[in-house]
Amino acid sequence: MKIYAQTASFFFTDFDQDGRPDNISFLIKRIKVHTSPDDPDYRFVGSYGVEKFLELFSEDDYDAFCLAYMFTYRDFEGGTLGLAWTGDLKNAGGVCEKNGHYRGSLKSLNTGIITLLNYGKHVPPVVSHVTLAHEIGHNFGSPHDPEDDLHCTPGGDHGNYIMFARATSGDKKNNNKFSPCSLRSINAVLNTKARSVKGCFTEPLDAVCGNEVVEGAEECDCGWEEDCLEPCCFPMRVNPPQDQPPCRLRPAAFCSPSQGPCCSHDCRLKYGVVCREDNGCRTASHCEYPFVDHFKKNQKKKVQERECTGSICMAYGLESCQCIRSYHDPLIRSCELCCKLPGDELSCKSSFEWNLPPYDVPDLYAKPGAPCDNYNGYCDVHQSCREIDPSGPLATLRNLLMSPEGVAILKKWIAEKWWSMLLLFFGSAIIVVLSVRLLTRRNAKNFLSTILPGQTDFRICNIRSSSRSHPSCIVTSPSGNSSHLSLNKNRVSRPRISAAPENGWV
Repeated sequence: MKIYAQTASFFFTDFDQDGRPDNISFLIKRIKVHTSPDDPDYRFVGSYGVEKFLELFSEDDYDAFCLAYMFTYRDFEGGTLGLAWTGDLKNAGGVCEKNGHYRGSLKSLNTGIITLLNYGKHVPPVVSHVTLAHEIGHNFGSPHDPEDDLHCTPGGDHGNYIMFARATSGDKKNNNKFSPCSLRSINAVLNTKARSVKGCFTEPLDAVCGNEVVEGAEECDCGWEEDCLEPCCFPMRVNPPQDQPPCRLRPAAFCSPSQGPCCSHDCRLKYGVVCREDNGCRTASHCEYPFVDHFKKNQKKKVQERECTGSICMAYGLESCQCIRSYHDPLIRSCELCCKLPGDELSCKSSFEWNLPPYDVPDLYAKPGAPCDNYNGYCDVHQSCREIDPSGPLATLRNLLMSPEGVAILKKWIAEKWWSMLLLFFGSAIIVVLSVRLLTRRNAKNFLSTILPGQTDFRICNIRSSSRSHPSCIVTSPSGNSSHLSLNKNRVSRPRISAAPENGWV
């Protein structure tokens, strides 16, 4: 979590575009880890769509925080990696928003969710970091970058910006920057909702005891008293005793598990234990003192910024690209691993076609969750490119809280489709007139005919409103014989619910 906060601080810099940092940084205030589905505070048991999942998470009160985020490991439909309430100058939602009544229930709209699972595969950190920045961008007031604006959605070798509506690889030059469109939107919302007197932004702190992240002068940090599960560190309390200073090691404790995986639960240092597995780019790490990081290069992957983020293409002097499927190509074409000569878009072709040295790239498919179709979708586990509907989840949220954007879209539609509105109006008027005429003509007959289904006969009842006598039914049997049956007004028969026999009605 600390790495996510640090990375987000790197993304969120100069929103007023004056060439100087805006002094915005992210600091974790509290972490809550759900370890059991039986926990009474855990309300996410079962399968939920991304919109419902965010709604459930928003039911708690997060007034003590500028933003609250849920990290989960669920495979949401359509390749959705995250969702958040969008900040707005006029309507509720986004950063610093207080808990309130929305559509009949209390909700906190300063929230968002991130999943680290996409099409059955773990999302690489470089992508999940951009995803978090994207969702916080919504909280800060930015919509998606308009796809018809080349300044804000340039594409190409430099990639698109953080608020691009569709897929991202996370490793392009623009992937960790906000577009000019986003900067304008975010700056306006922050000035109104966050930086103002009533805003939630505060002066930065060196450390926050109780957030389970060892910072500043802290010796350890196991969280608040109700969350701390170790005997090595004094937890954070509302009124801590003087002899139990929060975020300090207890007497006789050599270390705390909150410091890292090389401390045991009996507060002793571990030696020689594997604390980080071999991931193909980096050899396994062991608990040793001082700690040494080991890295290695692998023919199939490339080491970038301490993570395996590059494509196998780089190992052969090529660059990664996305194959564009033509009409006659098989569906899996879009999810074949593709490479190109550096700077040459026309040379982009599948790894199945790079067969001659020095470019004899192994025949491979893109891993599930990789972007495809020019960043318009993600590959699934069947090597099929799933197109993303960028407005799907956000449209659902807008329906929950109608925004001026939705009203503007409706007005624009009416202006463009005015003839449709006229047809709808006149069509509705004609239906109403015909309905009134039919009902009037029927009432003129002054009686109501009702057909009652029977097991062996049909009862045709004519109930005349002008008759003072009891209404009667003419009962017609299959043989053609008829008889009159008197109906007593004072006798009311109620239907009985039972299982229907095989031969018909009851």
